Amino acid sequence: MKKEYQERFEAVSAGHRKVPENLIREGNAFITEGKNGKDMEVVAYGQLMLADGYYRSGRYSEMLKHIMGAVAYFEDSTEYDMLIRAENLLGIVYAALGEHPMALQSYRSAYRIAKEHRRANLYDLLENNIASEYANLSEHNTALRYLEKVYRRMIKKRPENLDEVLLNIVCYNMADSLAKLNRYDEALYYLEACEDILARVDDEVEKSLLDILKCRVYYYAGKNEEGNRAADEVIRYIKEAKDRNYELLEDIERIALYQISIGEYDRADVLADYLWDCSVRTDQSMDIIRACRVQARYFDTIHDAELCLKYYRIMDQEIQRMSVRDQQFQLRLIKERENATRKIEELKNQMKQQSVMSSKDGLTGLLNRSAFSAVMENCIERAKQRAIPLGCIFIDVDHFKEYNDTYGHVKGDECLVKISNVCLDFEKQHSHVHFARYGGDEFFGMFLGYSEQDMVEFAKEISKEIANLNIRHEFEKNIGRVTVSIGVMNKYLNAERDLIDIIKCLDNALYESKAQGRNCIHILSSEHLDPNEVCTFERVE
Repeated sequence: MKKEYQERFEAVSAGHRKVPENLIREGNAFITEGKNGKDMEVVAYGQLMLADGYYRSGRYSEMLKHIMGAVAYFEDSTEYDMLIRAENLLGIVYAALGEHPMALQSYRSAYRIAKEHRRANLYDLLENNIASEYANLSEHNTALRYLEKVYRRMIKKRPENLDEVLLNIVCYNMADSLAKLNRYDEALYYLEACEDILARVDDEVEKSLLDILKCRVYYYAGKNEEGNRAADEVIRYIKEAKDRNYELLEDIERIALYQISIGEYDRADVLADYLWDCSVRTDQSMDIIRACRVQARYFDTIHDAELCLKYYRIMDQEIQRMSVRDQQFQLRLIKERENATRKIEELKNQMKQQSVMSSKDGLTGLLNRSAFSAVMENCIERAKQRAIPLGCIFIDVDHFKEYNDTYGHVKGDECLVKISNVCLDFEKQHSHVHFARYGGDEFFGMFLGYSEQDMVEFAKEISKEIANLNIRHEFEKNIGRVTVSIGVMNKYLNAERDLIDIIKCLDNALYESKAQGRNCIHILSSEHLDPNEVCTFERVE
């Protein structure tokens, strides 16, 4: 991807906690620009940003198709870091929708890719996310095994290499799982570790998460006074926050239910209002159920049967809606994946056709000089790395200017096409062979892994095939048909040899071939690779 797009992507992604609107705006811009330029990579980056922005805004349903499209594209690319990022975000989407088994599957997929491609810098994050989903599935002992491994690995790191925000999340998750296993003293130990980290890290969201967990742990440990103090910090945060934080809803529900059980109705009322407001904004059944569960518990506690029944009925309706939505979600998931895959294939085919067209010579169908230069560089590197010989053939049509002058440029083009077809046929018949139209009447062939004798025989065969075309050429008095002069080289390359050296040598060999009267093959010395050292030539009859 162009550097400009990469910089834009990183700039807006860095500030995603504070400005989800920027992610949405820039994501839409990427998608539009990518579609206009038929650049699916830019579209995929845009989908990733858009999905992240929708997640930060609580618009989970809208984000699904975009993140599915991004995953489908990166699965078929070599951008493994972006695939890991997309799979991880897909896991976040599923978790937000309450699809925890699917979230776990996505996180594990991202972790597998990271392990395969040795992205060790991502292990901590991904193992933490896997642990979170095990915790969501109430497998807290499994979650703790993952978290303890991550924690031990992280505290061994040098301070400059330590991601303290992530360490805080790991400590938070450990405290959370320990609290759910009723191991409150251990949970408080990790909460204190979180407080130490957050004293150095200015992150209001993480501080609010810590206050929520402190509140829960203190309450469930029977320390209601400390729990109330932590709850007041949570209430302060949700009142002052400009945006709703939908990650907090499950924990806020738990706190509100506990507060109702101990008669802290005023505090519970603030949290209940927050839950209800969020449920209206998201229109997600699970969020509505959470809000109703708190309201129903409150009215049941104060013995208001009518209002309690009202909220239980709403909960029942939403549970039924969830069942229908779950089926629709699965069908939509399959459809979105199919649509994303189909669109990617369409755009990739278009891009492939454009790439092929831009790399081919318009007249002959051979590679053009620009595209061939990249092929040559690649062959040179492969020859050096694998210690195999690199062979080259440089072909020049004899007296082609005179041919054009005599028969006209239309016939000249026809002549070049016929010679090109000889090269194309030869390319199809042999492996690791590439031909290009290198100049007006010059053709270049590159051969990987053949012997010097092979190269001489190949050059003879090509020269004879071109002569056998019997293209009339009155300027060639002795033969009366079009012929070619050929320079040949075959060499094991050392580290110093590059493309320019090879071109110089072949150019010199071709010059010698023409100097010997044309219609012949000149072979560079097999002992030396020097533009001034050329050995025998053979005339083709």
